[in-house]
Amino acid sequence: MGPIVRDCSRSFDEYWNSDLAIPVQALYPGAPTGDQLKAFERELAEHKYDTGFEDVVKSVSGGAPLDRYLVSDEGLAWARAEVIWDSPYKKWVDHGDEPGQLLRRRLLQEMHGVKRELTIVSPYFVPGQRGEDMLEDLVRRGVRVRVLTNSLESTDVPAVHVGYRKYRKELLEDGIELYEVRPVLGQPHEQDGVIKAPSSGQFALHAKVYEFDGQRIFVGSANFDPRSFHLNTEIGLIIDSPELAKQVIERFNAIASPENSYVVALDDGKVVWRTEQDGRMVEHHTEPAQDRLKQAEVDLLSLLPIESQL
Repeated sequence: MGPIVRDCSRSFDEYWNSDLAIPVQALYPGAPTGDQLKAFERELAEHKYDTGFEDVVKSVSGGAPLDRYLVSDEGLAWARAEVIWDSPYKKWVDHGDEPGQLLRRRLLQEMHGVKRELTIVSPYFVPGQRGEDMLEDLVRRGVRVRVLTNSLESTDVPAVHVGYRKYRKELLEDGIELYEVRPVLGQPHEQDGVIKAPSSGQFALHAKVYEFDGQRIFVGSANFDPRSFHLNTEIGLIIDSPELAKQVIERFNAIASPENSYVVALDDGKVVWRTEQDGRMVEHHTEPAQDRLKQAEVDLLSLLPIESQL
């Protein structure tokens, strides 16, 4: 809400009007017939009620959650914000062949500028050597660096976990604090509903959030990984708001607690996973993995040179 909407709209227009955007008709051989459309509408209607999201559909149909924001400021945090996004011509901008902006430049600038703390929530976390070196340098300067990502059990892309676990021990040795969210939360309603357990019972991270010195946050589509920084085109907001930064830290602390995540640490030079189960602390000396097929997939993928694609 507010003036920032114009910049969000401008980013959309930049993509819509780029030479890389083509009409969908160019990809589809012909228009569907009337009977085909009717059959598709019936299929959509059946699917809508098969998903089990009737409550969500009713809520949205009634105007929620936007209706209350249109009549009141309650629940809103007004702050200065900046929209950052990758040029649709990112490949050519990256190589210096085209002018344009790159999201990672602005995001990394914020990271380099922190003085006290950097908090990262990245479902897919593959720092690469340069990213690890940057985080290590921050720790050397006295910055507290904490990272929350998916565990092997909660990730939906085992290949990404391959790239992450390659750096896990080195990150811990560098002084970076690592937390891996569990697929089943022990205390999902901790802190007055800060965390809500999904209807499926299975939890996984998806939001990408960065917090800088308790003053600013980034919320957007960019993970801390090579794919977001070099392959995908990403967008997000950098928001100057101690109020929102505080909320991010509270949510981070709740999810990263031993009841809900594995606290990854070193014990005599070896990686261990500490968590709370049934009210007592448990320490795993091998990576928790109930899905042996997923574990085997990760082991197999670790043999391939795929990091640049993660």
